[in-house]
Amino acid sequence: MIANWGEKKYIPNKTSAQEGGKMSETTISRMLGAGIILVTGVMLFNYYRTAKTAEREKTSSTTTEATQETTEESPTLADLPASYEVKSGDSLWKIAEKVYGSGYNWTDIYAANKTVISNPNRLLVGTKLTLPKVETKIISHSVVRGETLWSVAQSYCGSGFAWEALAKTNNISEPTKLEIGTQLSIACK
Repeated sequence: MIANWGEKKYIPNKTSAQEGGKMSETTISRMLGAGIILVTGVMLFNYYRTAKTAEREKTSSTTTEATQETTEESPTLADLPASYEVKSGDSLWKIAEKVYGSGYNWTDIYAANKTVISNPNRLLVGTKLTLPKVETKIISHSVVRGETLWSVAQSYCGSGFAWEALAKTNNISEPTKLEIGTQLSIACK
């Protein structure tokens, strides 16, 4: 079939049906490109859906842990010696901070419980610990340039909000006027 348009003769290309069902390279490339885009879209959708689910679970479990902590009071220094059951997320350091006000007392807890703790870095949830009656370990710190009570509390106590306890322990009436070289006794509770 030859079409005559004016002086020029036009011979159309064979269609895929005329070639016996073969597809052109352009058609195959377009189909592969569309497939890649579709697979990428599905993967992104699943990723973001999973990330949101994980974030919700993280939030809800954090809320649960916070609720459990508020309902089950940790023993105070006056209650010692006392028994304590290990909860999810606990470490000897965290337990010592809650009870003694200093994470450095973790060694005392470990010494009193060597028979039930094989590795002080790994506590099993539900393990019953004995919290001994010992003095709170107070660490000394020399203030350097640029430090504030907040930054010192953040470093030693794990929270800047413990700055008030540091100010009280060290009889600091003007926490904004912390002088370089001042020796601070670190007690986080």
